[in-house]
This record gives sequence, C-alpha cells and structure tokens, in this order.
Amino acid sequence: FLADSMLGRTMKWLRCIGQDTEYSVERDVKGMLHKAAREGRVLLTRDRKVLAKPGSALCYYVNANEARAGFQEIVDNFGLSFSPKTFMARCSKCNACSYKRLSEEEADAVRRERAFKTEVSKFYQCEGCKQVFWKGPKYNSAREQIASVMKLPAAEVYDEEGPEGFCDSIPDSQP
Repeated sequence: FLADSMLGRTMKWLRCIGQDTEYSVERDVKGMLHKAAREGRVLLTRDRKVLAKPGSALCYYVNANEARAGFQEIVDNFGLSFSPKTFMARCSKCNACSYKRLSEEEADAVRRERAFKTEVSKFYQCEGCKQVFWKGPKYNSAREQIASVMKLPAAEVYDEEGPEGFCDSIPDSQP
C-alpha cells in the first residue's frame, strides 16, 4: 500500500499487522500515482479529488473518518489476515522490517534515558530509522485493538516471540 498524508494513523495500524505500507506526505497526486504504479501498490486516500485523476484505478478511497475504522475498512475490503509471523514485524515509524536486539550495555543506556515503571528486559532497534522498541502498555493496547478489528481473541494476537514481543518506543526529535 501507499497511504496519503490523510491516513497516517491508519498506515501505522497496517504496518503493525505486517503490511508493507509506504507513507506519502507529498501533495503531488501525479507523483503518488506514478509511485503506486511503479511499485505495484494501491494508493490509499481520503481525498475524493484523487479519484478523478488519470491512473486512479490504483486508488482505494477510505470512507471512514477515524483511523481505527479506516483500518477496519481496509482489512475487510482487502481480506487482510493476521499472522503472528508478521505482527509488529514492520517498524511503525519507517516501514523497515529489520530489527536488532540491543545488547545488555545498549539496553542499560536506554534504561538510564527513561524512567521505566516496570522491568523491561528486551529492547529492539529498527535498523532503518534506529527507533528503539520494547514490550509495554502500547503493545498490549495494540494487541487488543488489532484483535478487535481482526475478530480474534486478544490472546491469539502476538508476535513470533509470543506475548513477550515489542511495540512501545522511545520517541526521538524527528516529526
């Protein structure tokens, strides 16, 4: 998928279930349509004007106004399914699908940066954007939300490592 700037939160949900979803902040519709065609992607948009452009057969107009409802609509319309193998396999920030587990020394540095209310033993870093992730409250919330959309019991929504996977992150100074 290629999500336009109106679907930023929905794009993150798609990445959480492992969907290769690029994000475009540019307003050049022609450029986005060319990128979608070149990369074999469907352009997801909330902009009705895009549908009138040549090449709009590559577009899917998301009717829902709210991110979770838009995610539900895309899951339903494209028949997307859940797999533990792909849950949280893509970085929600940059779409990369390569992580490294931080060494104990690197993890200690992360712990010193933040005051954790609970013990966190495993930290992972996206090899694309260098964002650091760990299992925390956001992971559990994502599991519940995705379970609801995918119509699964929350206990069945986990990554390949099982319920000990990761999702929370340390925000950096970039937008």
